[in-house]
Amino acid sequence: MRRSSRVAALLGSVVLATAGALVTRAGDLTEQIERLMRGGHYDLAREIYEDRVARGEALDQEARWLGAQLSADPEEFDRRVHDLLQRGGTEDPRRRTWITARAIEHFAQGRYQTAVDLLQGVDEAQLFDDPRAPLFLGMALQALGQNREADLVFARVSELHPAHAAAVVLRAELAARKGDTRSARGLAGAVADDPDYGAQARLILAQVALAEGRKDEASDWMQRIRRDFPEAVEGSWTVTADQPPPERVEGFEQRDAPDPRRDYALQLGAFRDRSLALRYARRLMGRVEGLRIEVDRRESPPWYRVVCGSFVTRVQAQREAARLAEEQISALVLGPGRGNR
Repeated sequence: MRRSSRVAALLGSVVLATAGALVTRAGDLTEQIERLMRGGHYDLAREIYEDRVARGEALDQEARWLGAQLSADPEEFDRRVHDLLQRGGTEDPRRRTWITARAIEHFAQGRYQTAVDLLQGVDEAQLFDDPRAPLFLGMALQALGQNREADLVFARVSELHPAHAAAVVLRAELAARKGDTRSARGLAGAVADDPDYGAQARLILAQVALAEGRKDEASDWMQRIRRDFPEAVEGSWTVTADQPPPERVEGFEQRDAPDPRRDYALQLGAFRDRSLALRYARRLMGRVEGLRIEVDRRESPPWYRVVCGSFVTRVQAQREAARLAEEQISALVLGPGRGNR
């Protein structure tokens, strides 16, 4: 049976099995693929797309974008998005979305310089119009050790999007790392009551107070985290010069991060402190399947990453990330290949 006939047969069986929910129309590839993806039929959606490509049919940009997301190979994803950018031209309104998608993919694989190069190629007005893209630019610069440049990016985000507390917290963290406790205290204090980032800000304030020898103040900030953010993992930090022995948590495994990674996964959190990673993983037990801690030993101290899932395609991982977001659980897609930072 020719491949096109097999695709038609498979599609027909799905349509019958779902009582017409996946009705197809000739020439409307985008709608076909979107319906299949919503139904979780990723393999069939990918096969239909590849069949259309093999037959040389004209595809619009939206269909090509869906095809890129269905790719099981991160290198193929990168090539397809690059092709979208070449076809779309500099005036395409989706250009920033596509560049950001490529940059996040490289960031998730530890290719920080590539992520920086991609995002710095975006027109500045477009780049800062939405805080997501410049936040990844700042984090990539930070990962490369370019803290001054990262701070400038985060400061610009804070200026243009004052309600977006993430940039302020990242600036406070940078200031604390370089010993500028005054700046760290001022920045973190400005967002200490933010509903999304207040716990992180208060932890920075506690760490700054402890570094300056004010242990009682540090303890007070920790009590305020536990009082106002009872579910926050930051509340498990211990105000002491020496961290306590690692906790033991049953029910999930700890293992070295695979290098290279062979599938897609979701990173739910990353910590330098193993006890924080364990505490966070324990909070997620029963809510997330395939939960584990992966230890990335390429830096010292190592990263303890709370990870879940194993997915063949990016879009499957993104779908699970969206489901977790509905439960207020943030997730970053990790792709195959070297790098899980």
